[in-house]
Amino acid sequence: MIYDILVYPFNFHAVGFYRTLFPYSKLQEYGYSVYFHGINKDKIDLSTVKFVVVQRFYADQQLQLFNQLYELRKKNNLKFKFIYDIDDCIISTCLPKFNDCRQWFTENTDNNMFNIMSKCDIITTSTENLADTLCNYFNLDDNKLKVIPNFISSNWIDYKN
Repeated sequence: MIYDILVYPFNFHAVGFYRTLFPYSKLQEYGYSVYFHGINKDKIDLSTVKFVVVQRFYADQQLQLFNQLYELRKKNNLKFKFIYDIDDCIISTCLPKFNDCRQWFTENTDNNMFNIMSKCDIITTSTENLADTLCNYFNLDDNKLKVIPNFISSNWIDYKN
């Protein structure tokens, strides 16, 4: 099967749904072919892919997967662009001490995020503040950062029903 966009959602509810599954599903209505890792089971011809979206990658296994895709792109001269999507500041030093999830975010996960983001062509965030924080903390090129606010259009969901 030929796909335009390969998406690796963080999860299939909450952030994964609202920032990847739902909006990229809407793109299918406009003729884009989207492969959702973890849902679709087809084999992928990476030579047809235009974008690979990784959402909130920070774990060692995610870094390993990303690096495999990155090396495949380089080795086979593939043209797809990498997009990193993040909607919360999960930098270890940014998380408040009362946050129960803080234990999962360490200097190692910060380094993993930096390694991935530095190789991505585009980084999408939910707010200007988060874009600025990522840019300053990881010393990223601010031209790579694009803000896509968390927002569900009334054109997508009928709020009256």
